[in-house]
Amino acid sequence: MSDAAEQPLRDKDGIPIQIGEMVSSRQRAGRHYGNVTDIVITEEDAKKKGVAHPPKVLFKTQTGKLVQHNPSVLVHGENPWEEGHAESKEKK
Repeated sequence: MSDAAEQPLRDKDGIPIQIGEMVSSRQRAGRHYGNVTDIVITEEDAKKKGVAHPPKVLFKTQTGKLVQHNPSVLVHGENPWEEGHAESKEKK
């Protein structure tokens, strides 16, 4: 497990996520975006911070709400539909 804790979490495009970076995700008919405030990897940290099912990336959205997302649903930048993201096309 020490190997997993030492590896950086990666977004949907495989780019490492670090505290302070702008990330975003699709959310129903809109999006969540904000700067990463914390990254929770271990069960121990998750219990202390009230996070379920780590690993999670925590950030405050554009409306100020603190959210937690799986790193695999996030992309860097404010716009999750921006060209260059691996999953930019809508599923039909």
